[in-house]
Amino acid sequence: MLNSVEKTMTILTAISDVYGDSITLDELYRKTNINKSTCVHVLNTLRESGFVERISRMKGYRLGPATFYLTRYGRFQEDLIQICHPMLKWLNLKVGQTSLLAVIHENKKFIIHFVEGSRKLSERKTNLILGNIYSTATGRVMLANMDKRGILDFYKTNGLPTQEQWPNIDSSKKLFKELDIIKNQGIAIVTKEVGNLFDISYASDINNGHKSIGAVGLSKFYNTVVDPDDKEHKLVINHLKACTKEINRRLTYAIEKND
Repeated sequence: MLNSVEKTMTILTAISDVYGDSITLDELYRKTNINKSTCVHVLNTLRESGFVERISRMKGYRLGPATFYLTRYGRFQEDLIQICHPMLKWLNLKVGQTSLLAVIHENKKFIIHFVEGSRKLSERKTNLILGNIYSTATGRVMLANMDKRGILDFYKTNGLPTQEQWPNIDSSKKLFKELDIIKNQGIAIVTKEVGNLFDISYASDINNGHKSIGAVGLSKFYNTVVDPDDKEHKLVINHLKACTKEINRRLTYAIEKND
């Protein structure tokens, strides 16, 4: 990637991360590690084209109208969202938690749609959220369901996960073995301790009959370490699998209908 393009995208992303607010030049410099003179040069170019606007010297910069104009044709992967939304809503009603739809695009994981439950997923006014592949249940289940070439390419580009992202995965052998287990089980489960609670994330792969195209996920708090035979835990898994099974049926039907 051209260095100037990469820096421009880094600055735009940093500004978008404070959506609804603004960011000063000093904050932008600290967040991106791009020197101030380069930041100013890129910002001036973005201002001229309308992608960024300067509010004031004290308040700094925010996204400009041209940025929003780029999204005038609707949401990313609108067709997929329309097929999945009714089942995400069903899952939300069954489990009482936020249900979400995630995809991998250019080695990055994006949540492209969600149905809010009792636990808010985002304070932003957008359903497009960038996330991590290795550390999340949706990321792991999508990676596990790539073809072997896709998994290998991802590994060559990104290397091993950190211990914070995926504990105990310290070799390619362990990584590929764990991905095989996830693929065979049809579900990924990630447990994180949050204070005195255990935050368990669940995810299941969705496919169109030919290849994996995303994942459905949700998370739930438990007061104690969850036993695999716990009734509530098993019920969540069953609801999630039922949701993705129906989505897969609808996706396959949509393709057959258009053939």
